[in-house]
Amino acid sequence: PSQNWIAPARGGPARNGRNLRSTQAGSRGGSPLGGDWQGVLSYDHWEHTDPDLTPASDWFGLFEVSIWNSWLAAAQARSLDWHSRLRGSLPRVLEISDRVAAAWNARTDLVISHGDLEPYNVLDADSGLFLIDWESVGQESAGLELGRTLFAFGEHDLAFCGAALDSYVDASGQPPQIDDSFGLRTVARKLGSLTELVRVSIDAAAPTGWMQSSVAIPQAIEELLSMSSRAVDWSRRLAAARS
Repeated sequence: PSQNWIAPARGGPARNGRNLRSTQAGSRGGSPLGGDWQGVLSYDHWEHTDPDLTPASDWFGLFEVSIWNSWLAAAQARSLDWHSRLRGSLPRVLEISDRVAAAWNARTDLVISHGDLEPYNVLDADSGLFLIDWESVGQESAGLELGRTLFAFGEHDLAFCGAALDSYVDASGQPPQIDDSFGLRTVARKLGSLTELVRVSIDAAAPTGWMQSSVAIPQAIEELLSMSSRAVDWSRRLAAARS
């Protein structure tokens, strides 16, 4: 489906639901997805791949240190105010990039996935839950994408995450590998956003619709560093709860 389609959590795509409400604030029960979340999880990916679709890793912002240094040189030459903040954080950013790449390369469970299952892309209608914004459909690791979705909806609710995992497996999903890397797909998203902002700021890429000005780069760095710590902590807590 294209980004203009609304797809029910169960069943085929449908146009323009009525009385739609975002699940961002959590409108059903104690969790943002309430009683219908297992349907959303089951619709998040399909167990086959398509070589014509973009691998999710193309969006992760995985670049060699030489490329980062070239961006820093360009920013310094232009006296861009975020230059020093990124230079000071670069060792940590590169460490995160290496962990994201290792997590992706270790996974063989590639599937076609919605690619952006976040609370703001799930609408709560009177007739059920609907997924919107299909422009990020691509090849994903089923396990990493599942981890990203559970983190987005249940970072602070391990009981919800456990129940969702059980439902996912009961619906014939493969039991995921839950280790320190389980939540890294969310981190990869932050890394990709940071690299896009940097490249646009030095005119190495065209801006996209979601993008703010380059003053957002220091904030994007902080969000990446924070998200990395939170995702690893959550993954460890979930692994311990499931052991």
